[in-house]
Amino acid sequence: MQLRSFGMNKIPPARLGAPRRADQPIDDRSPTRIHLSLPGWLVRELYGAALREHRSVSSVAALALTDFLDVAEPPEASEA
Repeated sequence: MQLRSFGMNKIPPARLGAPRRADQPIDDRSPTRIHLSLPGWLVRELYGAALREHRSVSSVAALALTDFLDVAEPPEASEA
């Protein structure tokens, strides 16, 4: 479900939990919901990658963001 708004596409929020304010601490197990407004070309790339990888758009976006920020998942998170 994509909504057009002034040249940007809104991706539905990840269905992981209630939205959080930026000043609330988030630990590794805290669910969070993120609302994104992205350029159309980026949305197409995310949806295309999700189809190719058989993943959700939110998981592809999370992986892309961790690659961009060069953040590694803690070892205990992958064991759970």
